[in-house]
Amino acid sequence: MSEHPEKVIWNNSIHAFIHVKNSSVNEILGHASRSPKATEAQFRLNDILSQAILIKQIPLKKGNKNQRAFSQMYLLKWKNSRVLVGFQKSKGEYVLYYISGGQK
Repeated sequence: MSEHPEKVIWNNSIHAFIHVKNSSVNEILGHASRSPKATEAQFRLNDILSQAILIKQIPLKKGNKNQRAFSQMYLLKWKNSRVLVGFQKSKGEYVLYYISGGQK
């Protein structure tokens, strides 16, 4: 068992569990320190991931090594928060990629 097991949160909009892994946290931490709203989004993670609504599928960024593990990316929104979730086809998992506090 890992010292920091991953967290999973059910999302009704995509009808799947979203996995929050160490790679997700590392990607987000680089942005959270620059924005109080992004930091707040971290504290509301359960609410945001469980209630976010699928907006659209978005293309992967070409040449982005952090997105190589994903076959699809999805944009979800809840209130003022935006969530990017990647689908790892090899594992059949949806993984939190990025969350922002958004703008009012």
